[in-house]
Amino acid sequence: TELALSPDIPLQAVLGNKDVEKFKLQNENPWIRSQLKIWTDVKQEYKLHDTLRIIRWCTYDPDFKPNQTDTGFRSWTTKGLTTHFPIMDKGQVKDFQTLKTSYNLGKWDFSKYLQIRHYLNQDIIRHVDEQEPVLNQILTAYQAKFKKGIISRLYKGLMSKKTHSSLYVKTKWEKEGKMEIPEEKWHSYCMTVWRCTNSYSWREFNWKCLLRFFITPKQKLSHTRGEPKCWRKCGDTEPN
Repeated sequence: TELALSPDIPLQAVLGNKDVEKFKLQNENPWIRSQLKIWTDVKQEYKLHDTLRIIRWCTYDPDFKPNQTDTGFRSWTTKGLTTHFPIMDKGQVKDFQTLKTSYNLGKWDFSKYLQIRHYLNQDIIRHVDEQEPVLNQILTAYQAKFKKGIISRLYKGLMSKKTHSSLYVKTKWEKEGKMEIPEEKWHSYCMTVWRCTNSYSWREFNWKCLLRFFITPKQKLSHTRGEPKCWRKCGDTEPN
């Protein structure tokens, strides 16, 4: 029950849903509420809403309208047919006979199959890229291909989607110093300022210095009068 949002809805069932907030309100466990808030922020930051639609559960997918009127989809959950992912193979919806054999479906489930097939073909498949780093790790975990290192693998997947780069700062140092800094050397500088001390205050100070987190004389000129002479007394009249 600790991993449920309500007596009927397990936590995993809504991780792929866009609007997790309304499900969060149904659970009073502060730990679950805070974790869902973090997960919502992560999905928004990395634009994962459409990508993760494949891990929605057939029974609880809010965009799949037939599950709101046909409670028979809940029987699929008890048979192991939870997310949309096992219904698909290499970007195509599996045929009914394959699903019937694998999940012990009855012939009365054929109409449900037609409904879910139409929904997947129309709304889900076009968003699926199983090589997308975050989705790939989640699907691999669903397939139980590894039992250890799940969190670290997911973290690496998220980090691979980051578009931030400090190379533009390297360019500024190169321009000011009239030199060329190899990327390997720049990476070494970045690691050094983080590893040279255990003090978070000094780490922050070193990092700000490296990333030029200071007001240059040229920038200061817009607030003061006079010539923007370099504080290093090197004779540069427009240090920036």
